[in-house]
Amino acid sequence: MAHEINNPLGFITSNVSTLSDYSETLINTMEQVEQDKDAVVDFIHSSDYEFIKSDHTDLVQETLEGLTRVKKLVEAMRSYSSIDTLSEKLSLIWLKLLKMF
Repeated sequence: MAHEINNPLGFITSNVSTLSDYSETLINTMEQVEQDKDAVVDFIHSSDYEFIKSDHTDLVQETLEGLTRVKKLVEAMRSYSSIDTLSEKLSLIWLKLLKMF
């Protein structure tokens, strides 16, 4: 079970780190725009702008899928623990009924 949670958490962590790097690149680009528009063109060409642009959507999608997987696992674990609790409650009710007869 831990592997099933750790696997998506691993790539979520990696994706968020990469998205952070991309955000820093975007902020640097915007700061360049404020100072010198010609420098922006040079900056875009010198950075991995095209790669970042194409990778960004995939990273966000994979991260959302990972979060959905973790959410489903947590819901399944919660449901499983509720079943145990329900089973215990039914056992107690059954024992009380047996004592009545």
